[in-house]
Parts: sequence; structure tokens; C-alpha cells
Amino acid sequence: MYHSYFIPSVIKLGIDPEEHQLTLENLKTEFEERRIYGFSMGMMLAPLVAANPADIPDMESLTAEDMGEEASQEFFSSFMKKEVTAKLKTLAAFAIPKVPEYANVE
Repeated sequence: MYHSYFIPSVIKLGIDPEEHQLTLENLKTEFEERRIYGFSMGMMLAPLVAANPADIPDMESLTAEDMGEEASQEFFSSFMKKEVTAKLKTLAAFAIPKVPEYANVE
């Protein structure tokens, strides 16, 4: 389904899908080759996705001071509450056993 939406978007950008070999098979191959990266990025973003929206600051109002190490630690600890941790544990329990399968690791 993604591919059927992706190709019209690429064409609107003036890119020839055939010239760049943007076939469904090539897309599937690329997804397979990058599953570990996708999993890693997903786990890094999961706390933000699972958090209560009220606990996440407005990203447009952040200042340079808000990006320091101390502020970052405070930010993450402020929304890593029990319900978020439980969601992350469930996600990890589901996804981690599949990583070797995706990476073709024995």
C-alpha cells in the first residue's frame, strides 16, 4: 500500500520512478536491508510516541538552554512514567525477538 502512495508523490516531484528503479520489489529489499536501523530509531522515538501529549513540550518554543544535557535528562525523566514504561516494555517484548530474524542472524 505504501508503494502505491509513494510513486504518485515521487512523480509530482518530477522524478521518474522507472529511471530510478523505484519498484515494489526494490522497496521491499531496501526495507529488509534497513530493518535494524528502523528498529533502533523506533526504539529511540518510542518514548515520545508513547508519552502523554501534555508531558511533551512545544518543540517550537525550545531554546538553546533547553537542549543541554541537564535539560535533556529532566525532559526525559519528566514523561517516563509508569504507563509509558509499560508501553515500551510491551513494544520491546514484541519486537526484540524478531530482530535476529530480520537481520538474518543465526
